Amino acid sequence: MKRTRTLTLAATTVLAGISLSPNTALAQVVGNDVIAALNTQLSYQGGSLSGGSVSTNGDTVVVTGATLSLADEEDGFAISELTFSGVEADGSGGYNVATITMPAFEVNDSGTAAAIGGITITDYKIAAADETDPIVRSGLFKTMTTGPITVSEGGQQGFSIAGVAVEVGDYQPGATWTSSVAVTDFELDTSVLEDPQASQTMAALGYETLTGDITANGVWDAASGNMGFENFVLSVDDAAAIGLDFALGGYTVELVEAMQQINATAENDQAAGMAMLGLMQQLEIQGAAIKITDTSLTNKLLEFFGQQQGTNADGMRAFAKGMLPLGLAQLQSPEFAAKATAAVGSFLDNPGTLVIEAQPAQAIPVMQLAAPLMSGNPSALIDALSLDIRAE
Repeated sequence: MKRTRTLTLAATTVLAGISLSPNTALAQVVGNDVIAALNTQLSYQGGSLSGGSVSTNGDTVVVTGATLSLADEEDGFAISELTFSGVEADGSGGYNVATITMPAFEVNDSGTAAAIGGITITDYKIAAADETDPIVRSGLFKTMTTGPITVSEGGQQGFSIAGVAVEVGDYQPGATWTSSVAVTDFELDTSVLEDPQASQTMAALGYETLTGDITANGVWDAASGNMGFENFVLSVDDAAAIGLDFALGGYTVELVEAMQQINATAENDQAAGMAMLGLMQQLEIQGAAIKITDTSLTNKLLEFFGQQQGTNADGMRAFAKGMLPLGLAQLQSPEFAAKATAAVGSFLDNPGTLVIEAQPAQAIPVMQLAAPLMSGNPSALIDALSLDIRAE
């Protein structure tokens, strides 16, 4: 979606790292060595920064009027100003930056405008040009926070959040690395949805505006390549909370390095995409769970669709429970269909929490999961994942 692409473009500006032309001087405090290191660091993300001017005052560096180009983006992103405060050489050819700040700015993309109320990053690492650790040269930082963010389409504001906060633990080669993300107080005006029918349905349900929060925690074991995404929760006020946990294997340091090399050397997006697809074959699913916790949405849906069918919530609930066995029969797994019928039926009777969980006996290559779907045999996928469903 345009909104997602615009926000991604804005947020990646600082996270990707910053680079300048080797012909630009950062004065004596930083020097051309830092510029070369920054160029190298950004190249591993498939991007570049050109133009602009630089001024230096002690350990503070200010970059103005530069243009950042990112991987998979046709147009560059104009950066009005970036301030690097507390810049210190680390003794190996790299630099530590205490704080990076960007004032409030706006990004426009084909009629979609995102206004970001500033970005602040702390403890940012600019790796040496000869750094071999792919994690270090990806642009490490401790925290990133933004001011309020709004997204407008055709001049009409449709989405806003109070801010984003990211915190990353200290990275040590071969050790466990943690991170957390919080998106606070989002607000979506459903009248701006592209599908008019969807907007009308949301209004009928009483959701002219959706509000809530998003939180997530991540953990990665650099030694084993195991990655966990824990406690991702999308909470929508007076509706429901959707939680997601999953565990992956095969996300090794070598995989990260290979992806960086593709970004740095691929001749075009298609070649990069094919190469990335090949790398993804080493990823494995170790487990996953989706948890839906109702806070009023289920009964609202039953009442709404019941009215569409000339009945009420109780009538629609009975109809839905009666249709469950027929719909689930298409999965070609009688045992799972029976579990799902009982679990969903219980959830409809007393909306609480519905959990769908995959606990395979052993890790399954991601690409291997596509075979049962392509062959029209969903029961094989259910068995391979040891899929379970229950109401709590």
